[in-house]
Amino acid sequence: MKNNTVVIAADAKYFWGVFIAIASMRKNGMDEPVLVYQCGFTDEMKRNLGRFGDVEIVTAPKSDRSFATRKAEAMLVPTSEYVTWVDADGFFLGNCSELLPPESPEDIHIRVREDAEFSSYLVASGDSRKRGEYARIWARDVGVPEDAMPRIRNGVSSCFLSVHRSQRPFLEWWDRQMLAVLVDRSLKRGPYYLLDEPVLSSLLMYLPNAPLPKEFRLDKVLNRRFRHMVGVPKPWVCWSAETWRFHSEVMEIISWSRGQGFIDLRLPFCLNPDHGRFHRSTLFLAYAIRLKMRLRKIWARSVS
Repeated sequence: MKNNTVVIAADAKYFWGVFIAIASMRKNGMDEPVLVYQCGFTDEMKRNLGRFGDVEIVTAPKSDRSFATRKAEAMLVPTSEYVTWVDADGFFLGNCSELLPPESPEDIHIRVREDAEFSSYLVASGDSRKRGEYARIWARDVGVPEDAMPRIRNGVSSCFLSVHRSQRPFLEWWDRQMLAVLVDRSLKRGPYYLLDEPVLSSLLMYLPNAPLPKEFRLDKVLNRRFRHMVGVPKPWVCWSAETWRFHSEVMEIISWSRGQGFIDLRLPFCLNPDHGRFHRSTLFLAYAIRLKMRLRKIWARSVS
C-alpha cells in the first residue's frame, strides 16, 4: 500500500532488527515505503537496507533521548496518508499490507492489553501500586479530573501502531507528553511511566480527542501476523527462552535475504543459518546477560 509509510527507528545496535523487519516485509510481498529514522548506521548498513527498494534512511537529530521515546517524532516525518510504526525488534509473517492501517481515520490500529496482562505489565514496570493509583496519575498528567472515566479499559502495546495523517496533532501531543513526563526531571513521575508505552496509554485513555483503538487484526490469522521479539537480549546478540520460538521464522528471513543478494555484511553468529544447529546452545548466555544487567542496576542504586 503506497499510501502507507512504515517507520522504524533505531541506533546501530538495532541494525539487524531493522534489517529483519524490512526483509520480512519484502519477502512477503509488502511493498510499503519504509522510513528508517536512525543514528550511527554505517554506509554499509545503509547500502544493505537500500537494496530492499523504497527505503528512505533519515538521520535523526542528536539527542540524549532513547529511540523508544522518539516514536512520535519519527512518525511525524512522513507525509503519506497513513503512517505505521514498527518496533525494531519485530517482523511480519505473511503479507499484512491490507491489515496495517486503521479501518477509519478516526481510529488507531493498536493492540489493547488484556486485563491480566495489563495488571502484570504495571507490576513488571517496577512498582506494586494498584491500577487505580496509576489511573489517577495518568488522568492528572493528561489534564482531566483524577476520577475521569477512561475511554479504554487497559493500556496498549506500542510495538505496532498505525494512524491516518489527520491524527498528526495527536502524535504531536504524544511527543510533547513524553518530553514532559519522561525527559523533564521536574515532572518525571517515577514508576508511573516506563518509556513510551504508558505515556501513549494515558493519552488514549484520557485525552478526549484521541483516536480510539478498535479490533487488533494482526494476531487473528495464523499466517498473517506481526511478531514481537520482546525482552533482552535480542536474537542478534543471543537467543533466549522467549525469542527461541521465532528462530525458524527468522532463519527463513535471513536465508531468503542472502539468496536474494541483500546481505554483504558479516552476519552475527546467532543470525547465521550456517551455525543454526549451534544456536540453541547460546540460550544460557541470555541468563548471564540479564544477571549482569541486574547487578549493574543494583550497583547504580547503591552508589547513587
